Amino acid sequence: MLATVLLIAASTLSATQVTEASNYEAVQRAINSSRASVRVVNLWATWCAPCVAEMPDLQKLSARFPKIAFIGVSLDDALPGERAEMKTKVVNFLHDRGVKYPNVYFTGKQTELTDRLNFEALPVTVVFDAKGKELARVTGRLNYDSFSKQLAALEKQQKR
Repeated sequence: MLATVLLIAASTLSATQVTEASNYEAVQRAINSSRASVRVVNLWATWCAPCVAEMPDLQKLSARFPKIAFIGVSLDDALPGERAEMKTKVVNFLHDRGVKYPNVYFTGKQTELTDRLNFEALPVTVVFDAKGKELARVTGRLNYDSFSKQLAALEKQQKR
């Protein structure tokens, strides 16, 4: 029985890539680890209803635009509880929803991210170019159709 549980846990972890970041610089390293010219960074949490609602659209968009890097940043560590337990909850959440793009589990001070990325509420999705320049931003739940058009235009623009 224990072997089965461990095997399920191992397959869950490998299906959804989640790394930890304790500060803004670590989040930046995760974003910059991609060689893509366009990078979509979605800040979210499992307790945020609009975040949960937009997750399937983000997964579809990541499949539709394979040359664009998608990175999620979970802010669930702000909730009380054991870090390992909360991270497992996030990993399971992503796995259950079929999210395949990488995610970062942020363990630092929430204000560091809100100040550095200039946002007040979740979800927020920020699009950067390869040099870190902000190209677009969606505050609140994104609209699949309009965001898809925006990404197509940005992808085309970056090819020039």
